[in-house]
Amino acid sequence: MVKGKWTKGIVSEIEGVGEKKWAVDYIIDEKLREYFSEASKKLSFEANVLLEEQEKSFSVSHGNIKDDLLDGVPTYFLDPICYSTDHSRWLMINKSVFPSRAFFIGGWTDKSYSDATLTDMKVGIHYSLGSRNYFIGLQVDSGRYITLLNGSEYTLPDFSYIQKPILAFACYSNSGYDIIGKVASEMSKKYSVFMGTGGTALDQALVFEGRIEGLLDLRALIARDKGASLMPHDIAAIYPLSKGLGLAVSRVSGNLANARIFGEEPIDIILARKEIHNKVRDNVLEILKNI
Repeated sequence: MVKGKWTKGIVSEIEGVGEKKWAVDYIIDEKLREYFSEASKKLSFEANVLLEEQEKSFSVSHGNIKDDLLDGVPTYFLDPICYSTDHSRWLMINKSVFPSRAFFIGGWTDKSYSDATLTDMKVGIHYSLGSRNYFIGLQVDSGRYITLLNGSEYTLPDFSYIQKPILAFACYSNSGYDIIGKVASEMSKKYSVFMGTGGTALDQALVFEGRIEGLLDLRALIARDKGASLMPHDIAAIYPLSKGLGLAVSRVSGNLANARIFGEEPIDIILARKEIHNKVRDNVLEILKNI
């Protein structure tokens, strides 16, 4: 693909597009329809494909693509382009500040699109453009998951050698940033803390790669309606990948199994090595009580 196509932000130059967006979004949306059409025809299946921009979602049935969604068929939840504060830099000069860049996140479930929750995901994929690593989490039988890194079964490094766990706080600029900063400041007394890469998708990759021990996205709790919040769609791959790696993933309070993906209610999340997950959650709850 010619790089210039990726950097055009004004899509009025592209026929048939009625909103302003990066040209790469439009190109990927169209390619997904093409690929799913071809695959469903060859493999004889039908499914719904739910994109982050839900109005662009579609159904596929034995090669036929429709804008209307089907009832009672498996669902693919896809987020093809996961931006970050560093995205424009990469688009322009092909260099990133961060070692990992999430390009594609997807989850598959045999549940219908309207019913599926994060814990219903049977397969998750997370592709990091910066490192060229792709992770696939698979449910191989009832209750058992494995995670593959670039096609080979993968496990995280030994936790016992880690002296002070590193935690990322995912956050975009909004009026709740100061509150998140206070939580991070308190957490820094027990953990090595940094304010994330600018995108939860990138921070997930750092955890999966073993570069850090956990991430927290608390915007739905303490900065809701004050800026961009984390949506279940943003982390459609997180459950099967975490299970396969022996990581623990939860909400700060509440049940992860209640996090319906379709409808996109904001969600808070703690993803961490299982050795520290419960302690991290307890620490956050204690801090929040005093703010």
